[in-house]
Amino acid sequence: MINTQSFLASTLDISNENFLNGGDLHFSGDSNLAVINLGEINASGGSVYLLAQKVENAGTITADDAVGLAGANHVILKQEGDDRLAVRLSDMNGSADGRIDQSGLIESAQAELRTVGNNPYALAINHSGITRATSTIERDGRIILFAESGTTKADGAFDASAPDDGDGGFIETSGTHIEIANTIKVDTSARNGETGTWLIDPEDIEINSTSTIGGSSLINASTIEGNLESTNVTITSNNALGGNGDITVNESITSDSTNNLTMNAGAGGDVIVNQNIDVGGDLALNAGNGASGSAGSDANASSSLAATNGQDGQRGGFVQVDAELTAANVTLRGGRGGNGGDGGSALTNPSADSFYPNQSFMARGGEAGQGGDGGMVSVNAEISATGNVDILSGGGGSGGDG
Repeated sequence: MINTQSFLASTLDISNENFLNGGDLHFSGDSNLAVINLGEINASGGSVYLLAQKVENAGTITADDAVGLAGANHVILKQEGDDRLAVRLSDMNGSADGRIDQSGLIESAQAELRTVGNNPYALAINHSGITRATSTIERDGRIILFAESGTTKADGAFDASAPDDGDGGFIETSGTHIEIANTIKVDTSARNGETGTWLIDPEDIEINSTSTIGGSSLINASTIEGNLESTNVTITSNNALGGNGDITVNESITSDSTNNLTMNAGAGGDVIVNQNIDVGGDLALNAGNGASGSAGSDANASSSLAATNGQDGQRGGFVQVDAELTAANVTLRGGRGGNGGDGGSALTNPSADSFYPNQSFMARGGEAGQGGDGGMVSVNAEISATGNVDILSGGGGSGGDG
């Protein structure tokens, strides 16, 4: 058993200068040795951080402030703020995939589990234990599981509730791919305040009992239904590593809870509803805004006499509803089209003359990119609400300057 004010263990290196000067601490190295806790670590009044390429907690970690587990070969530990851990690949061992296994108990005001790697399908975070960050009137609890370019497997229990005063906290389970077990328990409820939010954030995601879309993460409708009893649920897709950023509902969702269900597609991503959704709280389906086109390059007498055109903006995502929706309030929002990129600037004659004397040139700039089309909302089924129904198509993006 370790009893202390704060505790840090790492198999990575830190320079003497960085350590003595204080401020943000930079750990890096090529060691593949793990930090493993099988016992008890208690930090009364402070924090606990375990930093290594591989970190395992099968014991108990308690801290009054924060607990952080980082699986990477380059870790930055910040001295303040909510998100104190930053992970990245090190130049010394850039091909190594980080890994965190949390099968024990973590109790603190805030908990961060972060990894980074090269293989989006490699298991990066495996959570089967209990992580608790109880909210108070002074501070909302926060639990973050984030696997950058890796798979997050989430099971066990996550508790950021406010049993006395204050609002419920925030829980995030993110990764390039995620595997959410049917037995997961998530609680951000508040006895005397507002319920918090559970954020599920992979690339593409399908809501179904069995996978029908290759490459998409999967979550069962029953998992959403069961956890809506104790938390608001937000499903957000992203396409940072090449996915479409789509959210597809292929299994009906039914819940009497008054907590809210929100689906936010990634940039240019679509929300497609093929099965009924019937919830007691608010329902929001938001398609992704299109990405803006990049600007064209300027003409340069030393390398190119021709300016390039600006890229067109990406179309906004659409919301397609082919099944019944029932909720307290319903919002359907198409994505806004991305703005077009500016065209590259023309080569000026004085610049041209300095490289090509006694020749004539026609200055020609690149054409501006066109703005992307706004995403539409297509409804081919009945919508029922005890409150408001708002249907908003996305506006088109602005064209760039030529």
